[in-house]
Amino acid sequence: MQEKTKNMLLAIVLGLVIGLGLLVGISTVVSQAIEPLTERMVVLTAGQSRLEQKIVELDKGIKALAVSAPSKMPPPAPPEDLTVYDIPVGRSAVLGNVNAPVTIVEFSDLQCPFCARFHAPLMEAVQAFPGQVKVMFKNFPLSFHPNARPAAKAALAAGVQGKYYEMIAMIMKDQANMTPEKYNEYATQLGLNMEQFTKDLQEGDGILDSWIREEQELGVKVNVQGTPTYFLNGKKTKARSVDEWKKAIADILKDGKSE
Repeated sequence: MQEKTKNMLLAIVLGLVIGLGLLVGISTVVSQAIEPLTERMVVLTAGQSRLEQKIVELDKGIKALAVSAPSKMPPPAPPEDLTVYDIPVGRSAVLGNVNAPVTIVEFSDLQCPFCARFHAPLMEAVQAFPGQVKVMFKNFPLSFHPNARPAAKAALAAGVQGKYYEMIAMIMKDQANMTPEKYNEYATQLGLNMEQFTKDLQEGDGILDSWIREEQELGVKVNVQGTPTYFLNGKKTKARSVDEWKKAIADILKDGKSE
């Protein structure tokens, strides 16, 4: 009996020893498995902290840059010019009825591609109101268009013989070939007296140049800031297409306004 009790106690002790060993082993394994995860969590936490700090610093930098750097937003558009200007005929050739109730003044540069683009629609629209609209073309050659002034002189020389608007239409239609030879070709096609045309260009160069300067100075007085600039009964207009011109002209005629 004592022997059995002794064996049972021995078995219990042995079991406890084995169980304890197993627990120690499992604890070691678990500890070894958890340790890298713990270290990684520490690293991740530290990384997150650094990232948050970087974000804070970046945000501060952006705010500081926004305060110190000049604005990249485009400047606001200038207010619309609602002034009604008194624009005299001067030496301009008048197209249409000189007593028409609607007057359109065009300040233009014969080498300017936008002037060429918008001149034709204006001429087309005017034809829809026979006797009711007159057009005055004013030369405003820009300094960076070297062919604009010689072309203006050729048009003025043609205007001496009554073919001003025909000449500027030809010049604008082929701005890639703005040469004295071309102007002579146009003058021939228009049936001009070539001897007089050549004389007006050569001997009258100074006179033609003074006419152009007069129109440029007038343009500055009426706040022309680029080409083309159009005035409808003395007021600047944004009309450019045929339909826009027709509507603008019709509105004036409907309201009974005159120059």
